[in-house]
Amino acid sequence: MNAQQLDQALLALCVPTIAPGPHMRALAERLSPRWRPVSRGGPSRRRRAAFFVGLATASLLAAAAGTYTYYRHGIVTTYRWVESESSVAQAFADEDPAHRDEMIALWTSGQVTLLEKRPDTPDRSSAYVVRFDFQDGTSATLDMKEHPSPAARAEWRQLRDAGGGEVVSLQRLRNAEVTYVVRYVLSSGETIQRLDSYPAMSKADRCAAQDYVIEQVKSGAGTIVGCTGTGVLVVEFTLPDGSPFTSYEEQPYPRPQLTPARQDEIFQMAALGQGNLKRQLFSEQVSTYVVEYTLADGSVFEIGTWRPIMTDAQWDAARAEA
Repeated sequence: MNAQQLDQALLALCVPTIAPGPHMRALAERLSPRWRPVSRGGPSRRRRAAFFVGLATASLLAAAAGTYTYYRHGIVTTYRWVESESSVAQAFADEDPAHRDEMIALWTSGQVTLLEKRPDTPDRSSAYVVRFDFQDGTSATLDMKEHPSPAARAEWRQLRDAGGGEVVSLQRLRNAEVTYVVRYVLSSGETIQRLDSYPAMSKADRCAAQDYVIEQVKSGAGTIVGCTGTGVLVVEFTLPDGSPFTSYEEQPYPRPQLTPARQDEIFQMAALGQGNLKRQLFSEQVSTYVVEYTLADGSVFEIGTWRPIMTDAQWDAARAEA
């Protein structure tokens, strides 16, 4: 069974009673259940946002004691996504070992040849066809989702963190997840388009938006708009600026049995690196970890998260690296 057939088979498992919106686009299915929020008192709002909404990237997972796998693949064309300069090795992990190190060095230094930039369209991110020329006289051509120039990549990240992008379009994936196509204009006049769960905003505003979503989940707000192929619900919220945002939640939603006291206990266990990793789920864009927590009162909860089992110190170190 190939990736497309598997994708269709998973979609057939979607809960039939949940009607998706009329403007879904068959782009890709992303499975990334968010952590349940914790009650007030104790950890800071910023730490709760980072923990429960999930800011993990490939470099975070690569830093997690080397025991976790971060997985990405395309539907038709396999594109390499380099989330940060520290995650280059992970992006090229599947390449020929004979040339892998040289490929990483060429990409990091920008000594690659840009053959083509795919035309930007309102419904997708930028894509580049890049050639790697090796010392043995051979070469390899790859499709990349990152700009081949290190300077351009650095400028794009600065623009992103400053909120300097412009929303080109709002897309609905086929599971009803909201994703934004955001365009950034470099000083050279060149444009870079990226997909994002949030509209263009600064890093500080993004943290505030994450805090807001956490409070909405705690109160059971939001509207169920779809589901993933494994039955995880897609819940839509409205951000303070009026923009839609979707989050993944386990069924049923809301879960009244997950009281604030139990939320705090789960948070404390996770902060200590406790919990039982049940399984790792792979989708077309992200990896998700399902962790089981047995609480002091005997209740058991399985929580989906982008954060592997690790202590807060390990998590903070991984985030700092990213």
